[in-house]
Amino acid sequence: MTLIKLSELGETPYQQLLGHNEQLLQSWTTLAQTIEQNLHLQPKVVEEIRRMLAHQSGCSYCKSKGKPEGSKAQFNPKELTAIGFTEVYMTMGTNIPDYLFQELYKVMTDEEIIMLIAYIQFTECQQKFGALVQLEATD
Repeated sequence: MTLIKLSELGETPYQQLLGHNEQLLQSWTTLAQTIEQNLHLQPKVVEEIRRMLAHQSGCSYCKSKGKPEGSKAQFNPKELTAIGFTEVYMTMGTNIPDYLFQELYKVMTDEEIIMLIAYIQFTECQQKFGALVQLEATD
């Protein structure tokens, strides 16, 4: 059971938790939209990264949309590098070797790298929030 009752504001259970403070909900939603709109990655890659992070987060709600695909055959070199960076981050946290950033620079601009990192961090934050309040999966 979710530890905090859902508010009536918000479209998803996650947003309904944030809806206890309307300003927080609006700002959080705006930030999420800004990051996703400027990510420069295909939706399938964004979803793969979200699922990867979800299965490490402990958030039942976040994991309920499925496991990561696992097969990398469908991704291009830029997408594979983004997924690989995420895998290294999940293992090493902030101790990412400099050479990995050089790999990112082979296929991404500064803006794209910043947006990838922002997406990873923001998504992880949301998922840890969901885990902390025991946000449950919905049908």
